[in-house]
Amino acid sequence: MDDQETVSDELWARMEPLVPRKPRRFDHPVRRPVDDRAALNGILWVLVNDVPW
Repeated sequence: MDDQETVSDELWARMEPLVPRKPRRFDHPVRRPVDDRAALNGILWVLVNDVPW
């Protein structure tokens, strides 16, 4: 797996419709949510590299 991009564009195009949409949070308007693709890449990196949580 590539260090920069674990989830390919083709795979992400197939997976993105399955990711639930998050409602906008009005209690923390400045805090931006983490990109779903970046979060998935991070999770897969931890699993592939056998890094302990």
